[in-house]
Amino acid sequence: MINLSAGGMCLQVANPIPAGTAVKIETSEILLLGDICYCSADNDGFRVGFVAKHRMAREAARQDQLVSTHP
Repeated sequence: MINLSAGGMCLQVANPIPAGTAVKIETSEILLLGDICYCSADNDGFRVGFVAKHRMAREAARQDQLVSTHP
């Protein structure tokens, strides 16, 4: 992770991820669902911008809560 904001984050990745790709990011504490908003080549791979649309604490996450009605 390069930086973090209230609405998303910038990540350094090895392979490109096209803008518009739906992404799930999981840590031991949180589950984030969102989209890649940009991807640009960098010296060490690619920088991608992730916009979080849904956030949930991992212990509270249930499969029936992970379905979004957003387009």
